[in-house]
Amino acid sequence: HHAVARAVARLGEGTTAVVIGVGGLGAFAVQLLRALTPARVVGVDTNPGRRAIARDLGAHEAVEDVAELDGVAEVVLDIVGTDATIAAGLAHVAPYGAFGLVGAGGGTFRRPWFGGLPPDAEIFPFQGSSGADVHALIELARGGRIASPVDPYPLAQVADAYAAMESGTLTGRA
Repeated sequence: HHAVARAVARLGEGTTAVVIGVGGLGAFAVQLLRALTPARVVGVDTNPGRRAIARDLGAHEAVEDVAELDGVAEVVLDIVGTDATIAAGLAHVAPYGAFGLVGAGGGTFRRPWFGGLPPDAEIFPFQGSSGADVHALIELARGGRIASPVDPYPLAQVADAYAAMESGTLTGRA
């Protein structure tokens, strides 16, 4: 929620927000961006099932690769955080836009900072959230503006839950 809040101010009419990785956190990001901004929201995920979920949750578009995007976005949120997603995400941030690194996939930026980053863009990591963030999320959920899908598993099937998580077939949280 904190990363989305930092980006909301940049997302007026006619803007675009990109969410790279539409798993559990990415699904929340898509919903929050749709609930809090008029921006066009694009989900990016290699898993076709996650792309379908992104569309179901309100993404205007869902693509397999950031390279499929037409042009740049005012905000890119990288929920994955690998070398590839960081490089692709930064390459698609508009001048004066914002890049939020949410994912902790062990990625780095293997280019010079000067000349390699989007001009005059804000780049921020996700460092946690506050109690106020939690209350704001609860209010959005209470108002029906976001949902938290859950795939229930009995404790005896915990291995099945982990397998579904690994294969990317979970709809929500296990």
